[in-house]
Amino acid sequence: MKTFTTLSCAVALAGFLAASLQAADAKLNELSAPEKKEGWKLLFDGKQITGWRSFKKGEIDFFIKNEKGGSVCVNPVSWTTSTDETKPRQHKGAIWKDMNKLIPGVISASIEPEHKILWVDAPEKEQEKIGGKVKNYHVADYNLFWLDIRENAMLRVKAFLEK
Repeated sequence: MKTFTTLSCAVALAGFLAASLQAADAKLNELSAPEKKEGWKLLFDGKQITGWRSFKKGEIDFFIKNEKGGSVCVNPVSWTTSTDETKPRQHKGAIWKDMNKLIPGVISASIEPEHKILWVDAPEKEQEKIGGKVKNYHVADYNLFWLDIRENAMLRVKAFLEK
């Protein structure tokens, strides 16, 4: 009987949460006036996938060349869709393959305008730590921008909680 009561409470709570989220859904994916003024952009508009796929600067994968569009890229250093290159001094920090050391200020990043991929450039000595001779850095997207992502996530959570 105790299991049935617990299960019933869980189902009721799930139903309540689902109804609450459905009612609030329209407002969850909208920016407030102050956010718009500060230049915030929605990461998902319901139509396109926004993110980044990192490649060594100047490289475009065969599969990327044959895509039919629909991608939007956000530079994880500037958090904008601008194609302007961010400089290494703006880069908060990466964690390389060994995951034991934060390396700030070594990566520049820019959005390739036609295919909407993120071009990553780093000094030659750092490229070995990223993945050596590979040209597709997508597997290391989070590692490359570890601290940039972490700080942005904290800002977004803080802004949400202050509403």
